[in-house]
Amino acid sequence: AAQIESLTAQLAAAQEEFKQFQASIVDTATPLREELEALQTKFAEVDAERTNAQSALPALHEQIATLQAELKSVSEQADAAAKDLTFQVESLAKELEAAREAVTLAQQAKEELQAKLAE
Repeated sequence: AAQIESLTAQLAAAQEEFKQFQASIVDTATPLREELEALQTKFAEVDAERTNAQSALPALHEQIATLQAELKSVSEQADAAAKDLTFQVESLAKELEAAREAVTLAQQAKEELQAKLAE
């Protein structure tokens, strides 16, 4: 009978220890579960943002291609305008040189006429 009482007491102590152990597990598990739920929510938000970003990529690539084509066109137009302006400047330089020569010839002719008139 004493052995049964001893075993009963040991069982009661073991049961109490088990209850305390269960309580400590619940105390530890509850914040971990809450943290896991918060992380799962955050993951879902980040995943949704990633999905949105990925769905926007084709449109961004299309915009980039459009802008590159526009840039190429503007660059070609600028090159053509630069060539045209260069040609115009060269033409004006030739005309200016011809005008200078004409002025020089006219000056020489004037001086010759003045010299003849002075004789």
